[in-house]
Amino acid sequence: MSLFNFIKKQLISSLNGKEIKEQSKIKKVSNNKKLLYFNEEYENLKMSTPINLEEASKLFLSKVCCNCGYILAKDIKGTTKCPECKEKVYVRTDMISKKKLVIGEKDIEKFNKYDKLVREILFIERLMKNKEYIFRDYMELFYSLKQKSSSVKDTVWQFSNKVGCEMDNMGYKQFMKASKLESTDRVLENDNAIRNLELATLQYVALYEIANYEKKNEIAFNLLTDIAYRDIQIVVLDKEGNPFHEFEMEDYINKVHSALTMEFLEKNNYTIDEFKNKFLENRHPFILPRLSNEETWKYIEKALKRQQTWNKNYCKK
Repeated sequence: MSLFNFIKKQLISSLNGKEIKEQSKIKKVSNNKKLLYFNEEYENLKMSTPINLEEASKLFLSKVCCNCGYILAKDIKGTTKCPECKEKVYVRTDMISKKKLVIGEKDIEKFNKYDKLVREILFIERLMKNKEYIFRDYMELFYSLKQKSSSVKDTVWQFSNKVGCEMDNMGYKQFMKASKLESTDRVLENDNAIRNLELATLQYVALYEIANYEKKNEIAFNLLTDIAYRDIQIVVLDKEGNPFHEFEMEDYINKVHSALTMEFLEKNNYTIDEFKNKFLENRHPFILPRLSNEETWKYIEKALKRQQTWNKNYCKK
């Protein structure tokens, strides 16, 4: 062991009582942050990263320069230069454990790579948790795909796609069954069909969220047009199966994922007309289409323009 590494080891092991208390507090937070769906992937990532994260955390707590072992007089709050060796010292945060880390110049790129993968795991974990009420009946499929997939993104992309197809299939069967029933009986079965079709749409939303996160704009754009098409077609089906409700324009435009769409358009400097062109040229996959692209667009346009007005008047103040 080199003299520097020996001194650094001694410094780390001699944290005072306050620092030990601080460290145990951080450890407690870390334990509370155990992931439900992708904890194994996070632990494997931690083990494989070339940076010693525990040591980096202890260096932060003991205010030690990771380059030369110099004890800094003040807390390290951001990127700074060590007054002893003149090398840069970076403060970063492990996004899952929430521990503050001290990283040296030679390791910052390695940390950035690790940090990108951690953020990806967290993003996909949140996506799964947000939709766990849908997924609870499909967890056997999830774990099966997880064993075969190369990344957390691939796992959830395939999973959402398969769950969406399954829910579309259930919705189709329920709708066709409802269409053969008398009016009163038909409404309940039709409601079940519409619910499953809407849950299938949420799987398209999950696919959009992944594509948007990866900045795959073309895929994200196309998925938004498919989602908008589905939104309107499902209302038309609901109208067919529910003779007791008088459907108005509001019923159609309220179902459009207009906030999601306008957020994407505005963020990427697309206009509503550009969305229209993309929408009209695409063939949208749906098992029970009722309206043409042109007929469907009339409702979508109203929804997007209303959302655009809302954004201008309220969201940017």
